[in-house]
Amino acid sequence: MAAGDTISGTVVTEPAGKTDRDRAANSDTLDDYEIDIAGNRVDPKQRTLRFVVPAVATAIPLLLKDQSGAETLSGVIPLPGASSNGPEPFRRKNGPPNTQSGPRDSPEPSGPEPFRVKSPPPTVESGPRAGGNPNGPEPYRFSPANTPKFYTPRVAQIGKPIPVTGPFDGDFSNTRVRLNGQIIEPLAESPHSLIVLNPALGSGTQTLVIRERGMETELSVTSLAIRLSVTKTTLMTGESATLTVTVSGLKDLSDREYPVTCVVSNANPATVSLGALETVVHHIERTHVNPDGAAAFTLPLLGRSAGAFSLSGAVTSSPNLASDRLLSPLDMKNRKNLKNLEGASEQDLLDTLQILRDRKQFDKEHGKDSQKWFAEKIRLVKRALNEYHGRNAPDEPNDN
Repeated sequence: MAAGDTISGTVVTEPAGKTDRDRAANSDTLDDYEIDIAGNRVDPKQRTLRFVVPAVATAIPLLLKDQSGAETLSGVIPLPGASSNGPEPFRRKNGPPNTQSGPRDSPEPSGPEPFRVKSPPPTVESGPRAGGNPNGPEPYRFSPANTPKFYTPRVAQIGKPIPVTGPFDGDFSNTRVRLNGQIIEPLAESPHSLIVLNPALGSGTQTLVIRERGMETELSVTSLAIRLSVTKTTLMTGESATLTVTVSGLKDLSDREYPVTCVVSNANPATVSLGALETVVHHIERTHVNPDGAAAFTLPLLGRSAGAFSLSGAVTSSPNLASDRLLSPLDMKNRKNLKNLEGASEQDLLDTLQILRDRKQFDKEHGKDSQKWFAEKIRLVKRALNEYHGRNAPDEPNDN
């Protein structure tokens, strides 16, 4: 997001509450709130927003007001090129009653307890695959040469956002998205980037069709579902239980897309212990997958104090990077100096820069040790834009 960009987004309220009645009451309360972003007022009941980033802005102000007009949350969103000290953090004043934020429950709940599935960055990794690879990340699927250049990760988790990079304009009204023939609504859009939610349409390989201002491209996405279940949902001190983690949709993955990494995190370490670690990273190999495309593993739980607890899971593909390419407009693995990018078009450099940034952020969130490789390639592409096209690409907070 930069000055002058058109931005479209979605407002999602997630009322807390132990019963449907509590959640309905809190939902009504949240619907009376007002969001002010860059001077544009949005009613949560509208669900969508659109604004243009001011041309001279260095940050976007964001306010949340309750039904009386009082501010309950304020802060700013930094833009590329802003001060390295960063903006003022978000500050809560008088928060909404009994509300919570974060992703929704897993779309395929089963077992004795529906767990909230989040995407926490792994903090501890075990097994022989710890560490990173200097050759860069797994590739993006790409469209044929005669279609617009849209890119998306090979693997996506059901119930989680799917990032798509391409020639977008930031305006929802010009964008149509279908997954396996079903229309899905976008979550956010900016120039060169679109975010859509992967709905519960089943696991396995699916066709994602993107239509932007009359241009249409088909992309292939493999959707994986993760389900967590426990033998006991409440533990007393010293009492044990077993957590079973099941990942489905693995049947269509190629050999080079294994292992699949599953991250399980414990949100209540004072109540329950998840073995010796509070975050466990488990690698699923092809040999672990059943004929139906599912794989399961178990972890021990031990009660530390009486009470309920919350566990979360996230899944991503971790292909063999040494034998793979970064599929973007420009193959960056073999381009190590400025001369290697001579002759590259401005648009190919811009598209490659956006993809490198997206993948650097994705790998950072999933604990992959590839940040140095990305930072080097981002610097190289920005130098090429300046040297060969006179284009100054502003720095973004995650570039280094």
